[in-house]
Amino acid sequence: MLECVINVSEGRDTAFLAHLRAAAGAACLDVHSDADHHRSVFTLAGEDAAVEAAARRLTAAAVAG
Repeated sequence: MLECVINVSEGRDTAFLAHLRAAAGAACLDVHSDADHHRSVFTLAGEDAAVEAAARRLTAAAVAG
């Protein structure tokens, strides 16, 4: 079991945050967004390989914008 917490500098664009959550897939347990601080925290958990793949997909989607 692995947990990964990813912080993203986006807290207001709900469509983009939904896109990032979808990219993470089933490994994404929670997303906490703070519009005032323009940040979001994605909590991923599961089997090691699945969480690693989800973190890579979420990161690629975030960088691609």
